[in-house]
Amino acid sequence: MAKTKFIGSYLEPGEVAEQDTSQLFDWYQHDGQIRNFFFRVYEFRMEKDDSGFSYAGGAYCTLHPEYYKGTFLRDFQAREGDLLAKVVAETGKRDLGVYLYFFPAKCPPGLVPGFERVLERDIFEKPAAHACWRHPEYRQHLVATARDMLTSYPVLGLMWGAERCGPFGWMVLKGMKGAQPTCFCEHCCIAGAAKGIDVERAREGWRKVSEMYASVRASGPPVEGAFINLWRLLLRYPEILSWEMLWWEGKQSIQQEIYALCKSLRGGLTMGHHTWHRGRAFSPFNRAAYDYEEMCDYADFIKPAVFSNPAGFRIKEQVDGLRKTVLADLDDSEATQVLFHLLRYDRECEYDELTAHPISPRYVYREVEMARQVVNGRIPIYAGIAAGTYSGYPGIRECTADDVAGDLRAADRAGAEGVIFTVHVPRLAKAMGDALKREGWV
Repeated sequence: MAKTKFIGSYLEPGEVAEQDTSQLFDWYQHDGQIRNFFFRVYEFRMEKDDSGFSYAGGAYCTLHPEYYKGTFLRDFQAREGDLLAKVVAETGKRDLGVYLYFFPAKCPPGLVPGFERVLERDIFEKPAAHACWRHPEYRQHLVATARDMLTSYPVLGLMWGAERCGPFGWMVLKGMKGAQPTCFCEHCCIAGAAKGIDVERAREGWRKVSEMYASVRASGPPVEGAFINLWRLLLRYPEILSWEMLWWEGKQSIQQEIYALCKSLRGGLTMGHHTWHRGRAFSPFNRAAYDYEEMCDYADFIKPAVFSNPAGFRIKEQVDGLRKTVLADLDDSEATQVLFHLLRYDRECEYDELTAHPISPRYVYREVEMARQVVNGRIPIYAGIAAGTYSGYPGIRECTADDVAGDLRAADRAGAEGVIFTVHVPRLAKAMGDALKREGWV
C-alpha cells in the first residue's frame, strides 16, 4: 500500500508560457506522478538575447486594482499575462492541487515604478539591492499581492520563499563583492530605537566590521586574528547583533502577517515555508536565525531545500566567504572541516574535492532528520529535492535518475512527510515517478 505522502513540484512561468498546457500536465501527472504544483507566480529574472541582458518578470496573474489602493507599488504584471489562470484551469480538470510560490525577490531597476523608494539603506545611507521588510509601502504591497492572488484564484494556499538573510550572513556570502550591512532606513532606525538600540552605535559597529573584513580581503587577518577581532567588536558593540536580530524580526513579522491572512480566507488556507538552500543549509549564522521551532507558529509545513546536485559548489561558496571573513585565520581545508562540523554533516571530502565529489544522499538524510527533530511533530517536513542540473556552476555534473532516487530514499528514511521537486527536466520526469513508486509513495 502506498504511503500517504504529500507529492509536489515547482512549476515555472516559462514552462506554462512556452509549452502546450495539456501536454505539460500529462507529463507531470502521469510520468512524474505529481499531485500538487507550486506555481512561481511572482518573480523577476534576467534574460539574455542577441542585444545583451534584459530584465523581465513580475506577477503572472491578473492584478485587481482594488487591492492596491494602499500602496504605490501597483504596476508589476509580467508581460506574459495571466499564466496562473491557465494553470488553475488545467489542474482543475485533473483534480490536482495548486499553490502559489510566493517569492518576493530583488526587483531589477526600473521594472516596477516606485520600487526604488522602498529599498533598504546601508550603513552609508545608500540604496541597497533589496526592499526593506519594514517599509510600510512594501509591506502593504506584499500583503495586497497575497490577498489578491489568494482571493481571486481557487488555489490551496502559498509557500513563502524569500531567499534573503540578515547583514551578518550576507556579509559572509556576498561581502567580498562589496555588499554593505543593511538596513538603516528611517523605518528600521525608528524600530531599532523603539527596542532600545542605540542606532548610531549599531551603525558604527557595523561599519567597523565592514572595514575589518575589507582589510582582511586586501591584506589578510589582523595580528591577533580575524575571529578574535570580530569577537572584540561584538563585546564593544553589542548593538551589532541587536541590529542583526532586528533585521530577522522584520522578515519574520511580514511572514506572520501573511500567514494570518491565509488563515482568514476561505476557512483557512495553507502557508508553507521554503528555506533558502545557499542561505540556511550551509551558513551557521543563517541557520541559527532560520529557527524551525519558531516557524511552527506561522507555517503549516517546512520545505528544507536539500538539493544535492549543487551542494558541493554551494558549500565551497560558503567556505570561500568564511575564509575572507570569520574564518580567515584558517586555511581552506580547516575551514571546510569546521563548517562540516558546525552544520553536523558527515565529513565527505576535502575543500579541493567539493566541486568534483558528489555530495551523498546522507546530506539529504541529515537535513530532513534534523528538521523533524526540531519541529517534533508539530508540522510536516517536505523535502525539497532537485530533479535537474543547476546552471551557473561551470563543471557541475549532470543530475541523474539515480541521484533523484537516492535523495528521495534518504528523505523517506529520515521520515519526510512529503517531497517538493524542483528544477526538473523532461528526461527526469520518469525518474521522479519511478522513484516515488519504488519507495511506495504512489
